[in-house]
Amino acid sequence: MREIARRLGRAVSSICREFARNKGQRGYRPKQ
Repeated sequence: MREIARRLGRAVSSICREFARNKGQRGYRPKQ
């Protein structure tokens, strides 16, 4: 998670929040 946040230039908490919000029954599904 930390590496993703670093690469995107975002806070780890933001990445965790997005991950939790977009995670459905079938796992993480990023919006495109």
